[in-house]
Amino acid sequence: MMTFSRIHIVVLLQVLLGAHARQVHEQVLGDASLSEVAAAEVASDSKPSNKSKKNESLSKKSLVEAEPAEIAEVHQAPAPAPVTGPDVIASISPKVATQGLKKTITLTAADGSSLAGGKAVFIPKLEGCKQASPNVDINEKGEGEFTIGTPPGEYKLCFRSAAATQLESVEQVASDNFGSIVLDLLEATSTAPTKIKGIFPPVITVNVPTMIAFQGATAGDKAVFVNAKTNDCRAVDPDKDVGADHNTFTITSSGDYILCYKVPGAHDSIKQEAIELKVRAPGVSEAMTRRWERFITKPANLDCARLSEIVHCGQTQKADCENRFVIEQAVGYRCMWDEQLWPPACVVDTDTNDAEKICKQGSCGKHKSIDKCWVVNPTS
Repeated sequence: MMTFSRIHIVVLLQVLLGAHARQVHEQVLGDASLSEVAAAEVASDSKPSNKSKKNESLSKKSLVEAEPAEIAEVHQAPAPAPVTGPDVIASISPKVATQGLKKTITLTAADGSSLAGGKAVFIPKLEGCKQASPNVDINEKGEGEFTIGTPPGEYKLCFRSAAATQLESVEQVASDNFGSIVLDLLEATSTAPTKIKGIFPPVITVNVPTMIAFQGATAGDKAVFVNAKTNDCRAVDPDKDVGADHNTFTITSSGDYILCYKVPGAHDSIKQEAIELKVRAPGVSEAMTRRWERFITKPANLDCARLSEIVHCGQTQKADCENRFVIEQAVGYRCMWDEQLWPPACVVDTDTNDAEKICKQGSCGKHKSIDKCWVVNPTS
């Protein structure tokens, strides 16, 4: 009788455990059908394992004899949900790096929280983040030091939050920029020592912010002036953008300075040959005011002394239009009546190289003893 009851208890326990196991499988597999679950169980039962042996052993025990830990081992908890979302990072700065050159890039959290302890990596845009392994540590400022040695192109950001309990790698998207965070990786190149042909003005005043123009500058170029006594551009990293061919510089000590220059994608900082900036004590000289002279190489043959200067050609009517001239960056240009416009108007073409429309040097008049137009005629 005792044996019969114990057998009933064992059978009942097997039924209860089997029903519970089916519930767990349905939660894990989601939309999987019961037939798929059954098939999986059959396949599992056909290959005995340590766990199946434990379950068999447990089924032979009474409910009283079984240890709680053994019963719990039969149940499988669902996998933890990812901690890192795809919208943790809102933006990156800067958005450009050079192939093989270490670059500090700042990540900004979408909710303004700290990213300290997180890890990140940039991979080619067409690759997947699931196969990537974020390995660059992000500090409390959101900064990470990245060195990307793979081919140039567009790269996306894979991120893992500090709170992640598993090896996550999640592509980050942004609310702007069409939903993407993109880093442009430039090909490594070098800077020529003759990149810049001239700077103007070549003389400035100490501690006075001064706009300096760079002849030969192109988009993305960066510059810095270094005291000629050191004569070492390797110790500095040019950081002033002069891609628009000019920028404002403030030099805090007088003396002679050399120009250290770097083009986009370059690892190096190169001294520019034959370029010297003189920084002098307070005071203004004529050389400091004639900043445009060496840039101008247009032919000029028009005597503007017989014409009248005007601020804007459009202020003039047809009868007086061609008796007027305007000055643009120390170059005098004759006004012209344009019948092709509607309505017709008095205009000026500052892009022209027609010598008959450009005022000769010294013919525009003077301002405080300095000629208003300084154009240099390359044919003279």
